[in-house]
Amino acid sequence: MRGQESFFDRRLVVPLVFVIICFISCSNNNPTNNNSSTSEHHLLSSSNGQTVLMNIGDTIDITLQAIGPGSYGSPEINGNAISFIYDSTISPHLPAGPTQKYGFVGTNIGSSSISISDSIMKSVFAITCKVQ
Repeated sequence: MRGQESFFDRRLVVPLVFVIICFISCSNNNPTNNNSSTSEHHLLSSSNGQTVLMNIGDTIDITLQAIGPGSYGSPEINGNAISFIYDSTISPHLPAGPTQKYGFVGTNIGSSSISISDSIMKSVFAITCKVQ
């Protein structure tokens, strides 16, 4: 019978298959849907001298306690594997001195070192970051 059409008209099947393939392809390439996930690394002054292994997109939070009226300065980064995100002073201040927090993110494959100096004690917090 000429008047009866099948449920799937041939003119609709090809575009429908194309849309389904595009949807599957896009969802597999979306970074938020893949199996890799970012990690957060929380470091304290006891982590001084360590090497941190990380992936691109991983973050590092460093919390340092200054002594007396001193404070830690701006971080120095050697290399381009990581980028500086922020620094902040955590309140309330302890009687011993301010607690400061620094944030970094892995941006490129390679190695970078971070050093942060204390203004009074002249001590240096330093780590190496290896981004994979």
